[in-house]
Amino acid sequence: MNKLLFLFIVFAFSSKAQQTDTFRVVKQGEERAKKFESAFVTLGGKTGGDITVPEAQTSCCLIINRSDLRITSYTLTIKGTGDLMSYTAIGNSLTNEMIVALGKLKPGAIFVAENIMARGDDGIPRMVSSLYFKIK
Repeated sequence: MNKLLFLFIVFAFSSKAQQTDTFRVVKQGEERAKKFESAFVTLGGKTGGDITVPEAQTSCCLIINRSDLRITSYTLTIKGTGDLMSYTAIGNSLTNEMIVALGKLKPGAIFVAENIMARGDDGIPRMVSSLYFKIK
């Protein structure tokens, strides 16, 4: 289990907060490359890493960087001193259960916002990268 926690922390510090992807657009026989900003999510203005309990609790919601996407659901998994606890939210707001659970965390505990689903203006659901935090 400690190896898994270590991998979460390493991934959090090594992942890029923002990247640009390229895709091909074909319009009336004309092919061109178009760049767009990849979606990423923040909690309290952070994309992962160290966070304090008050910062985590007062962050009202997950914020996505693209105006054409909105978060529809996510799961918050918490590893404190006991077992893993998972809470699911519809929308981007922290639930009362999540806020209470975050308030009980001690330094060294970790939590992950995962299975983050966003829906675009086109109606297509997309999975967004997870957020990994450690309580400092």
